Amino acid sequence: MSKNMNLEIISDFVRDFMNHPGHQYSHVLRVYHSALRVAEFVEADEEVLFPAVLLHDIARANEKSGELMKEDAKKIIGYSPSDTLTCHALTGAKWAESYLQNINYNSEKIKNIVYCIKNHRYSTGIIPNIMEAIILQECDKLDALGAIGMVRTLVHYPLINKRLFHSSDPLARHRKLDDDEYAVDHFFVKLLKLKKSFTIGYIKEEAVERHEFMELFLNLLEKQVVKKEDNGVLEFLEVIYDNPGLEHYNLDKPFSCEGDYLVSKLMRYDNNFFIKKFLAQLETEIL
Repeated sequence: MSKNMNLEIISDFVRDFMNHPGHQYSHVLRVYHSALRVAEFVEADEEVLFPAVLLHDIARANEKSGELMKEDAKKIIGYSPSDTLTCHALTGAKWAESYLQNINYNSEKIKNIVYCIKNHRYSTGIIPNIMEAIILQECDKLDALGAIGMVRTLVHYPLINKRLFHSSDPLARHRKLDDDEYAVDHFFVKLLKLKKSFTIGYIKEEAVERHEFMELFLNLLEKQVVKKEDNGVLEFLEVIYDNPGLEHYNLDKPFSCEGDYLVSKLMRYDNNFFIKKFLAQLETEIL
């Protein structure tokens, strides 16, 4: 990260905000590294793009509920209790603006950073009109796909006492989809529809690969549940279900068996067919 853009300072500030199970600090870093790759061949203002990427989800854990960890951070961002009731993109944009003003960031750049954060949510249907916002939205959306996208979706449901899949019809062949109740149903409601929505070349190619891996997971899940094939998917889901609150992986050593991380626990299943495939796919997405 370039010191002349204060990215180290911004990154350190962001870390304390990222305590949502599906939006950990590792999510911000993955989106940042995707944006770095895109910026190699797409013209963008890096002094807008990279701060926007780092700050885009600072209000995610406070959406609807939750409190910030530090009182000094509340003062810096101008926090108020009503912030928990609004869209995290809008609240995050407001907080980012206050924070960047506090560190004396370039005022003209701040305007576009705020725009990027306000419009980073693909689910709102907003199509951004500046390149930096398009890159952020697509890199953020990419992180919802593939092995890491699966984990980010699956870990949420046990925390709200919901199920990972329907016990007899996991792919909803003979029932209505219900992603309020089943995590796997969310793949069909949203995740599998994302592949066609990308516009940036590198991201489009990566999205196709990740989409195919999710299809493999769903195919193997149905085979194990319905046809009783022993392919390891249910054991994988048991680990997910039993450890929903863990950090996904160690940022310094993501594929170590040591430590209390979700990936560390999965690494201990040496003979599981699906877990091996999952870890191999995850490696391509986070390294």
